[in-house]
Amino acid sequence: MSTWGRRFIKGANAPLVGFKSLFSGPKIWMFAIVPAVVSSGLFILGLAFGIGHIPIWVALFAPQAIGFWGSVLNWAILIASYVLFIILTLLTSFVLSKIMVIPFNSIIAEKVLKHHGVLKIEPFDFAIWLKRSTRILILTVIQTLFFLILGSSLFVLSFLPGLNLITAFLGFLIVAFDCADYAMEIADLSLKAKLKLLRRRLPEFSGFAIVLGLTFIVPFLNFLLLPIAVSGASWLVSSFDELWTKQRIS
Repeated sequence: MSTWGRRFIKGANAPLVGFKSLFSGPKIWMFAIVPAVVSSGLFILGLAFGIGHIPIWVALFAPQAIGFWGSVLNWAILIASYVLFIILTLLTSFVLSKIMVIPFNSIIAEKVLKHHGVLKIEPFDFAIWLKRSTRILILTVIQTLFFLILGSSLFVLSFLPGLNLITAFLGFLIVAFDCADYAMEIADLSLKAKLKLLRRRLPEFSGFAIVLGLTFIVPFLNFLLLPIAVSGASWLVSSFDELWTKQRIS
């Protein structure tokens, strides 16, 4: 197997490792409850608000074909739009819930990094945690606005034949990168350094993103995905040795 393939599989394995880390680390699972509840609530609200508007949006953005095959094409576009809307609603609720549960996700990331040996295990420092959470909150709000604008653009482009899978992959790649942001903040990376890491570690992030996407479509399991994804992304970042050479190792 090629090096790219091994790195891709490593990233694809991140959600599973993240799930195990939640329950193998010292009471990490306790901080996963609130993110799971908030994420599921936002998803249900998003579906209730928007799913009835799908036929209207399809009529506005997709040309209506005529004839038998035109009717088949119209139905195919409509079904694909419903599926894509559910995926984008999941992505949006995922990103928005991130803002609301930053303190919990920050603790999850720190505990996972300590559990995997890249940070020294020390007593909880409220001042450091508050400072880091505030910084992540500001960055997350800015990133969320950018991602929502980008996500809206991807939603429009998704109505063009052949672009559905590409836009879905890009959306989940953004989510994978966003989930890793907590651990990257702990590693004191600037935004420029984070983007360089994404390019350098694209195989790992791609594998992570695809498994996230496949997990998102599983009913009920997707509600638990936010804390698992943050935990898995933190493990993935902990495995990037170049980030931790100057860190204190337990």
